[in-house]
Amino acid sequence: MIIRILLAIILNIVWVSIMVGTLILPTMPEFIDNSTLNSVMGSILCEPNERLQRVQSESAGITTFCLNTTTEASREVSEKWFTGGLIATIIAFMLSTSAEVLFAFSLKRRKMKPNVQPEVGFVTPPKPEINISETLRQLQEAQRAGLISYDEYDQKRQDIFKNL
Repeated sequence: MIIRILLAIILNIVWVSIMVGTLILPTMPEFIDNSTLNSVMGSILCEPNERLQRVQSESAGITTFCLNTTTEASREVSEKWFTGGLIATIIAFMLSTSAEVLFAFSLKRRKMKPNVQPEVGFVTPPKPEINISETLRQLQEAQRAGLISYDEYDQKRQDIFKNL
């Protein structure tokens, strides 16, 4: 169970990190000159003979270009970055959410499983330990006292011996 919880936490951290790294930080003016961010974006978006350049404009926010170092030609890659970041974020989010849903279903299934209990039925109490000589003595006294007839005494005596 702990492994499933840790997996769900890790997947949530991954999708939030992807979202922050691909959709939020690149659009913040404070990070326009961040060398780490520009290096990662450049390695993904630009060709080997190009370098990444990000420019802040008033209307579009931050626009991202790949600038060819030999011809000085540029191509805009802002939409490509945003689309890739959005797709990566959605995939990571779906993986995280799927893991959480599967985890919830497994917990629900575990709670719904009936507990295996022994069948309830009529249970005969254990027979008390019988002291045969004492029982026969009591039976004989009952017959002598006239509480039972000789035939009853004889029948009970035979029953006692059968049950041994």
